[in-house]
Parts: sequence; structure tokens; C-alpha cells
Amino acid sequence: MNNLDAPAQLAAVFEAAARLDVRVHAGRVSPRSVSLELEPGAPVEALASLIAAAGLEVTVAPGQHLVKDLSPRERELVGHLTAGLRLKEVAQQMGVQTHTAREYWLRVKRKWDVKSIAQAVSIWTEHRHAHGERGQ
Repeated sequence: MNNLDAPAQLAAVFEAAARLDVRVHAGRVSPRSVSLELEPGAPVEALASLIAAAGLEVTVAPGQHLVKDLSPRERELVGHLTAGLRLKEVAQQMGVQTHTAREYWLRVKRKWDVKSIAQAVSIWTEHRHAHGERGQ
């Protein structure tokens, strides 16, 4: 997007997302661009078209929230966190030390660029729902 100065431009981005019923997990705004992290399976091309129709430049980049990017142990950890377990309890379930579970969590945070367990659980839950999966 070119020179994002006006709140109207930012409003246009979120109005386009709302029109398509797309949930925005997170966003970053800088003086020249807006970066959105969308729910898995979001209609990215349709959203890009609506934003472009509002007169804004759009660049589409692949998301970082792909479950397949996680190792089996990282996926197991997120599954346990989704079930409401704390890291110490997750470590016990996984048969590892708490610091090892914490390292898995730090890797998930880095790969998915999330700041909280709640954000990771939201992404995991959306992915499971989108793919008709149940359980952890």
C-alpha cells in the first residue's frame, strides 16, 4: 500500500475483510503498509481484489500459520495447550522436562509469529475446524 496516511485507507482494509466475513488474527500497521494475519482458509484473492478496488496496492504473501510447519512434538504441544493444560502439565503428558516443553512453545511462537498461547490456540482451533478434525 502506498503511504498509508488516512484512517479511511485502514478502514477500507477492515471493511473488505468484514464483507467477506474474514477474521483477522493480528495486524501490523506502518506508515507505508498494513500486514494482516488471516484465519486459515481465508479467501485471500477475493480480499486482495476488494482492497485493490478501494484504490490500495496489495501484495499477497504466504502465511506463517501452517500447521504442517510444526514438528510432530510441536503439534502435540499445541494440542495439549488447546485442551487447557499449562506448560508444566503438558511436559508431564509428553514425558519431557518443563524446559523442553517451553522450548517447543518458543519454536511455535517463532514459526507462527504469535505472542500468546491464546493466539496459537485460536489458529489451531480454526485449522482443526476448517479441516473437519476432532480432538488434539
